[in-house]
Amino acid sequence: MNKQKIETYRETMDAAKEVLGQMAGLEIFQRYATGKSNGCLITVPDFHQNFATNSQGLRQNLAETLNQLRSIATVDSNLLDLMLITRRLFKDILASKIYTLPLRTDQLELRQPLSQPMTDYFISTSHNTYLMEDQLKGRSDCLAYEIALKKNCRCVELDIHNGPNGDPIITHGGTMTSRIRFEDVIKTIKRFAFVASEYPLILSFENHCSLEQQDKMAQILTKHLKGTKQNIIET
Repeated sequence: MNKQKIETYRETMDAAKEVLGQMAGLEIFQRYATGKSNGCLITVPDFHQNFATNSQGLRQNLAETLNQLRSIATVDSNLLDLMLITRRLFKDILASKIYTLPLRTDQLELRQPLSQPMTDYFISTSHNTYLMEDQLKGRSDCLAYEIALKKNCRCVELDIHNGPNGDPIITHGGTMTSRIRFEDVIKTIKRFAFVASEYPLILSFENHCSLEQQDKMAQILTKHLKGTKQNIIET
């Protein structure tokens, strides 16, 4: 694939994402957007009063709403410092657990028995979770795991390879995608694993590491996941 084709692909995907982003929740967004921004921004005070309080019925102060927004944000979070919400951030808000609560709180409980074989369940699964862009030259980032987990993904993939200085890395093998540290990914997963869902989280390892670096992987998993909700099942 030559450079021109890669750039064309990226431009096409960027354009598609922008169009889809504008369509998703656009009508609701514009209902609360400020006229001074030509319908492109919502101020946090307006969001708090008109959407969180009046529309959603939440009983909290402005500071609590702002903290919620910071916990939800995966894009444009820097604009929250200016008390502004973009369309992309509003899309995150609409998809968040906080603002999509069912009418009955008892529906939040895990009601489906988890005693059946894994193959009997539909599981929200992510492939090549670490990639933020394409699979040839794309960027790998821990943020990709945060985004997937905040969207209720219950199975994330880690392609693990030997890294420098005995430190395992995650990357798409045989390509020019960038690399991230296995330990950094595990720390991200620990932080966001059960933010959006209490259902079990599956870590799918595509393991290409030497025995020495597999030992390092085990040390990292024990260090960061020991004492949490993990239950390691050999397959």
